[in-house]
Amino acid sequence: MRRFIDLEYSIPKPSTKQFCKYLFDYYSFNDFYLSDTRRKYDAFNGESDSLLKIAELLFDKSNATLRQQEKMFALTRLVLSSFESNQYTFSDILFVLVYIKTMKNQLYEKIKHNNYQLQELYDIFKELFFPDGINLFYMIARLLYLYNNNQDYENKKQLFDTDAEGKRICLIKFNFDNESERKNLTDSFGYIEKRWDVRDIELNYLLNKIDLIEPINKL
Repeated sequence: MRRFIDLEYSIPKPSTKQFCKYLFDYYSFNDFYLSDTRRKYDAFNGESDSLLKIAELLFDKSNATLRQQEKMFALTRLVLSSFESNQYTFSDILFVLVYIKTMKNQLYEKIKHNNYQLQELYDIFKELFFPDGINLFYMIARLLYLYNNNQDYENKKQLFDTDAEGKRICLIKFNFDNESERKNLTDSFGYIEKRWDVRDIELNYLLNKIDLIEPINKL
């Protein structure tokens, strides 16, 4: 056949946004996110948007192949099947952890075994996510908060306090690039602390599901 046909062609790579949306629809994420029971809870609004935004950001900033991207969406969808319809999924954090497990497994194992100090983990997340046009301090703050909750009592850190004027101050000496960064992270810690429904959740809540330790409900 080469004697008659000698053509070269390549299939153009789809845009990250289009491919993420394709995978999101292909694996029927909204069967979970938009279930009748789940839609009763206002706290779960925006989960799908958060997942798609963080997936697009991570894929744009990495060299993940289309096959790896598909693998991450497939695992995330499987993991969602271990959540009850009234449970928090922390969809953006969940996808970040799935990404790290797939692309940076050594980092994932160290996070799982609490091998990092909070400063080290903050520096890793900053390098992973910044610079970009999305304010991710709240997501990073929640990751750090859940990670801190994972620690044994003697290793758990107090993340912030308030001064005599009632102003929040960060007690962890993070290497901030500017005062705005310090304020964003400190304010995020303060907001999480007020959330009685999530403030005691540990990172193992997500890690155990990602490692498929907990039962899978029907898809």
